[in-house]
Amino acid sequence: MGRPATPQQTAFHIPFPRAISPDVSAVHPGSMAWLRRHGMLRSDASARRVDGWRLTELAGRFFPDARGEDLRLGADVMGFFFLFDDQFDHPGGLRAEAVAVSKRLLHLTSLPAGPAPEGAGPVVAAWADLWNRSCQGMSSAWRVRAAREWRRYFVGNLEESVAREGMSGESVEDYLRLRAMTIGTTPVYDLCERTQHFEIPDEVLHSHHVQAMRDLATEIVVLCNDVASTIKESARGETLNAVLLLERHHEAERGPAVARVQRMVEARLAAFRRLRDRTSRTCAALDLTAEQCDRVDRYVRTALMSVVRGNYDWQQRSARFSADDARPGSLPGYLDDLVGHSGVVGPPPVDGS
Repeated sequence: MGRPATPQQTAFHIPFPRAISPDVSAVHPGSMAWLRRHGMLRSDASARRVDGWRLTELAGRFFPDARGEDLRLGADVMGFFFLFDDQFDHPGGLRAEAVAVSKRLLHLTSLPAGPAPEGAGPVVAAWADLWNRSCQGMSSAWRVRAAREWRRYFVGNLEESVAREGMSGESVEDYLRLRAMTIGTTPVYDLCERTQHFEIPDEVLHSHHVQAMRDLATEIVVLCNDVASTIKESARGETLNAVLLLERHHEAERGPAVARVQRMVEARLAAFRRLRDRTSRTCAALDLTAEQCDRVDRYVRTALMSVVRGNYDWQQRSARFSADDARPGSLPGYLDDLVGHSGVVGPPPVDGS
């Protein structure tokens, strides 16, 4: 086998079945319209760029059993994730406007689902809409943990922006712990339940067994993503990337650094499969019913495994990782400034105000 033409085409053997919702094409126009309606897409150039990222396809791979409006919700969340994430990619570092919007989002996660506050701006209004739709039909326990994962994600973006300016000497392991907060997989795991109409029993979700599987799945996604985005992030002078960290730490050439990341993925896949094969024992130890065990199995298959496999299949096709999509490091990573027009003035309101 020859070398891949680009890091984006690097092969990983993901031993999970390929799956995708049949409704991807049907929901794509509505999702793009939602992004425009909420002010997340402000120009034809931005729309063309996002269209090339294939985010509705990503949702279809993450949520293979989702249909119709459920898949639309998943696609809208993908659009939010990527466009919001890019707001932190600024040559001047972490912007005060991004901090203000993040604080407003953090405040909303502590409140019951409801309409966005007046003058919230596009990012906050879009997330409030997503949160309202996400909570429909879900238990109070799910809402509590889903809100917690969103909080970790919002805080993680701020921490990553600070780390981006100084993380050059840290190990890959330190980097992975930080990136696990910002890659967005944990809110996606929760959304896998919402869009596919089931909930994993709380007692097994919080077990060390399932938490370890979630951590492994997240690290696999991070590492595969980092290989695919190597050229793009290197061109922007990015420091938070496993391949680029290995190059600096070990004075490795690009090829050996990528090969090491491939081995890291293989080791995590092997560990994941060992845990997966023992899941029935954990269910038995917790005295779960047959119906509860079925939900655990579904979580493993259509949340953890579908996200790992779906991410890999998508990243090989998405223009998100192409050199053509990259912007010079002297420019912001985004085309549309979504937080500079946020309308947020001052700190978020205190509870009860």
